[in-house]
Amino acid sequence: MKGFKMYTKSRKILLFYFLTIKLMTPTKIVRPQAKGMITIPVEFREKLAIDENSLLEASMMDNGVMFTKINYNKQEPEVYSDKQIKKWLKKDTLDLKTAKKLKILLK
Repeated sequence: MKGFKMYTKSRKILLFYFLTIKLMTPTKIVRPQAKGMITIPVEFREKLAIDENSLLEASMMDNGVMFTKINYNKQEPEVYSDKQIKKWLKKDTLDLKTAKKLKILLK
Protein backbone atom coordinates (compact mmCIF):
# COMPACT_ATOMS: atom_id res chain seq x y z
CA MET A 1 0.00 0.00 0.00
CA LYS A 2 2.97 2.32 0.55
CA GLY A 3 3.64 2.47 -3.21
CA PHE A 4 -0.01 3.35 -3.86
CA LYS A 5 0.13 6.25 -1.35
CA MET A 6 3.30 7.54 -2.98
CA TYR A 7 1.64 7.33 -6.43
CA THR A 8 -1.46 9.16 -5.16
CA LYS A 9 0.68 11.88 -3.55
CA SER A 10 2.68 12.35 -6.77
CA ARG A 11 -0.55 12.62 -8.78
CA LYS A 12 -1.92 15.24 -6.38
CA ILE A 13 1.26 17.30 -6.62
CA LEU A 14 1.26 17.03 -10.41
CA LEU A 15 -2.43 17.97 -10.61
CA PHE A 16 -1.90 20.92 -8.25
CA TYR A 17 1.06 22.11 -10.33
CA PHE A 18 -0.89 21.78 -13.59
CA LEU A 19 -3.91 23.63 -12.23
CA THR A 20 -1.77 26.38 -10.73
CA ILE A 21 0.05 26.96 -14.02
CA LYS A 22 -3.18 26.74 -16.03
CA LEU A 23 -5.01 29.18 -13.76
CA MET A 24 -2.10 31.64 -13.67
CA THR A 25 -1.58 31.62 -17.44
CA PRO A 26 -3.66 34.34 -19.09
CA THR A 27 -5.96 32.96 -21.77
CA LYS A 28 -8.36 34.54 -24.23
CA ILE A 29 -10.73 33.04 -26.77
CA VAL A 30 -10.29 34.48 -30.26
CA ARG A 31 -12.09 33.78 -33.52
CA PRO A 32 -10.27 33.45 -36.85
CA GLN A 33 -11.38 35.84 -39.56
CA ALA A 34 -12.46 34.70 -43.03
CA LYS A 35 -8.93 34.28 -44.39
CA GLY A 36 -7.53 32.74 -41.18
CA MET A 37 -6.21 35.91 -39.58
CA ILE A 38 -6.26 35.99 -35.80
CA THR A 39 -5.98 39.09 -33.65
CA ILE A 40 -3.59 38.73 -30.72
CA PRO A 41 -5.24 40.32 -27.67
CA VAL A 42 -3.80 43.73 -26.78
CA GLU A 43 -2.78 42.57 -23.27
CA PHE A 44 -0.61 39.85 -24.82
CA ARG A 45 0.91 42.23 -27.39
CA GLU A 46 1.75 44.78 -24.70
CA LYS A 47 3.28 42.22 -22.32
CA LEU A 48 5.38 40.61 -25.09
CA ALA A 49 6.17 43.93 -26.83
CA ILE A 50 4.69 42.73 -30.12
CA ASP A 51 4.06 45.39 -32.75
CA GLU A 52 3.58 45.48 -36.52
CA ASN A 53 7.35 45.05 -37.05
CA SER A 54 7.66 41.96 -34.84
CA LEU A 55 8.35 38.51 -36.26
CA LEU A 56 6.50 35.50 -34.87
CA GLU A 57 7.28 31.84 -35.44
CA ALA A 58 4.17 29.68 -35.91
CA SER A 59 4.54 26.05 -34.77
CA MET A 60 1.99 23.30 -35.35
CA MET A 61 1.15 21.53 -32.07
CA ASP A 62 -0.96 18.42 -31.42
CA ASN A 63 -4.07 20.45 -30.65
CA GLY A 64 -3.35 23.89 -32.05
CA VAL A 65 -0.82 26.47 -33.13
CA MET A 66 1.79 28.11 -30.92
CA PHE A 67 3.20 31.53 -31.79
CA THR A 68 6.61 32.51 -30.42
CA LYS A 69 8.12 35.97 -30.72
CA ILE A 70 11.48 35.97 -32.49
CA ASN A 71 14.00 38.37 -31.00
CA TYR A 72 16.51 39.71 -33.48
CA ASN A 73 18.84 42.67 -33.78
CA LYS A 74 17.55 44.89 -36.52
CA GLN A 75 20.52 46.45 -38.31
CA GLU A 76 20.53 49.09 -40.95
CA PRO A 77 22.26 47.96 -44.16
CA GLU A 78 25.72 49.41 -44.70
CA VAL A 79 26.30 51.60 -47.72
CA TYR A 80 29.68 51.30 -49.48
CA SER A 81 31.27 53.81 -51.80
CA ASP A 82 32.38 53.03 -55.36
CA LYS A 83 35.97 53.50 -54.21
CA GLN A 84 35.58 50.79 -51.53
CA ILE A 85 33.96 48.37 -53.99
CA LYS A 86 36.72 48.90 -56.60
CA LYS A 87 39.34 48.27 -53.91
CA TRP A 88 37.65 44.98 -52.90
CA LEU A 89 37.32 43.84 -56.52
CA LYS A 90 41.01 44.57 -57.13
CA LYS A 91 41.98 42.47 -54.08
CA ASP A 92 39.60 39.71 -55.17
CA THR A 93 41.59 38.62 -58.23
CA LEU A 94 43.59 35.45 -58.79
CA ASP A 95 47.30 35.47 -59.46
CA LEU A 96 48.30 34.22 -62.93
CA LYS A 97 49.63 30.84 -61.72
CA THR A 98 46.41 30.00 -59.82
CA ALA A 99 44.26 31.19 -62.73
CA LYS A 100 46.06 28.81 -65.12
CA LYS A 101 45.64 25.85 -62.74
CA LEU A 102 41.95 26.65 -62.34
CA LYS A 103 41.50 26.92 -66.13
CA ILE A 104 43.01 23.43 -66.56
CA LEU A 105 40.83 21.96 -63.80
CA LEU A 106 37.63 23.43 -65.24
CA LYS A 107 38.18 22.03 -68.77
